[in-house]
Amino acid sequence: MRIYNIQRPEIVPSTTPREINTDSQSAHRPNFPKAICGTIAGMLLGYVGFALLWKLGFYAMVVPGTMIGLGCGAQSGGRSLMLGLFAAFVAMGFGLFIEWKFFSFIADDSFGYFLTNLSELKTQTKLLITAGAFAGFWFGRGR
Repeated sequence: MRIYNIQRPEIVPSTTPREINTDSQSAHRPNFPKAICGTIAGMLLGYVGFALLWKLGFYAMVVPGTMIGLGCGAQSGGRSLMLGLFAAFVAMGFGLFIEWKFFSFIADDSFGYFLTNLSELKTQTKLLITAGAFAGFWFGRGR
């Protein structure tokens, strides 16, 4: 590193040692524990958001998956394809859980029965849960 002296045009060698930033590579690595905490916060916000919108008459099944992805990505601190896949997997499962919790089958309201009869769900429901999982992946990758 060279420092130019304003008064004299010759180059003056630096007397301070160069600081080497070893954290430059790790500054963009995602923080997985924080991302998991953000995922849990997104689950809570997604559940509350869906419940409030349902009471207002909206079927917003994309909201839980999107909130999971936003929570995971916002808290991760970096980009990671693995976190995106994790958020998508959690968003898909949580979307199915919310569908079961709010709209269980009349014949049997158990979660096992619901999972074995997923083919009976409406196409709109399947598409919205999948869109929520995609949004969870997209936003869950981080910044």
